[in-house]
Amino acid sequence: MSLESSARRTMRLNARRVAGAGGLSERILLAIEDVTQRRRLLEQQLLQSQKMEGLGTLAGGIAHDFNNILAIILGYASRLEEWQSHPDQMLDAIKVIRDAVARGGALVQQLLTSARQSETHFAALDVNALVLEFGRMLGATFPKTINFILHPEPDLPFAKADRSQIHQVLLNLCVNARDAMPEGGTITLETGLRSGQQLRELFNSATAERYLFVRVIDTGTGISHQVEPRIFEPFYTTKERTKGTGLGLSVVHGVVNNHRGFVQVQSVPGHGTTFSVYLPLGSASELTTEDGEQLPAGPNDGAQTILLVEDEEMLRALGVVMLEGEGYRVLAARDGVEAVEMFEAQHAAIGLVICDLGLPHMGGREVFLKMKEAEPNVRALIASGYLEPNLRAEMLSQGVIDTIDKPYDYSSLLEKVRAILGQPKAASVN
Repeated sequence: MSLESSARRTMRLNARRVAGAGGLSERILLAIEDVTQRRRLLEQQLLQSQKMEGLGTLAGGIAHDFNNILAIILGYASRLEEWQSHPDQMLDAIKVIRDAVARGGALVQQLLTSARQSETHFAALDVNALVLEFGRMLGATFPKTINFILHPEPDLPFAKADRSQIHQVLLNLCVNARDAMPEGGTITLETGLRSGQQLRELFNSATAERYLFVRVIDTGTGISHQVEPRIFEPFYTTKERTKGTGLGLSVVHGVVNNHRGFVQVQSVPGHGTTFSVYLPLGSASELTTEDGEQLPAGPNDGAQTILLVEDEEMLRALGVVMLEGEGYRVLAARDGVEAVEMFEAQHAAIGLVICDLGLPHMGGREVFLKMKEAEPNVRALIASGYLEPNLRAEMLSQGVIDTIDKPYDYSSLLEKVRAILGQPKAASVN
């Protein structure tokens, strides 16, 4: 049996007595089995199970919040026509609608992040940004009797962590905090730094020089001294059978341990609980940013024609108006087959393709590959409501210039377009 010297392995030892034959004494038969892969698989299944449980917890609140968002958009949109003679009111209404759309988009992204199942992906994580985003999301989905207080440490360095898994840790801790305050209360999220020397007073195996911490503090019922030693055990729960599986804190412990971090719990029965998650900080050279890719700039004198591929009619019409208003020439296609036909006929004049990923008849990825057969240097932006990180990386390696999340702000889209095509000549003429 070959073992990787640099990797930790999980072994299972079985021992049983074997009766001796022919007058021989009784012997002990030992069997050692490497169960590393089996354990990893079970841990992944456990994590995904807990993700889905958390997803169900948020679903009701998110559905309620989305109805509120739609009501805001519909209400203000219906008043725009009568406010035409009042520019200030119209501008205020437009801002409210934009904010509501951004709020809805953030909820969708968080929902998808919670549901996503993937391998651990360590990258530079802005924990402060995650905490602020998370606080806003839970403030919109948790009962209104629960208040959120956010205390991010200024200028906090990035941690090397898996964003999706740290998101899940915070979700599990906040759900537990909510359940500990059935009559309402306060959840405080705060971040900060601790030195390795300070942390070694609590955890002997803390070897990093510095640690970043995230604390979830509630004003709930607290944890009894009898229960506290068992809270990280899988399937151990003090909740009613229909309200908990006992996996939440087990997943928290597993994720943090996988990040070579630590979890500290401090609780006084009747006076609330504080969970502190400590993550080691590496050197700056070890980190790669979450969105560090730079757009390759195209030549300013290149083709100024854009092929916009979008199956949603109103979005397609709006995109044409916005891009033509900036001085670009726009060709529009309603599905993947039509887009490929238009590109093959006019690819010499098309400087950029903006293509939705989910298209009828032919998906956006296949559309791009077909276009690449006709023009190997085709430049394309792929738009999607949600794009798996592995698929995004694969498309970028195949030649896609960049991706953009939907719903997108058209100012962000135009910024990407200008970076690729340059400022349109028609738009620079006064």
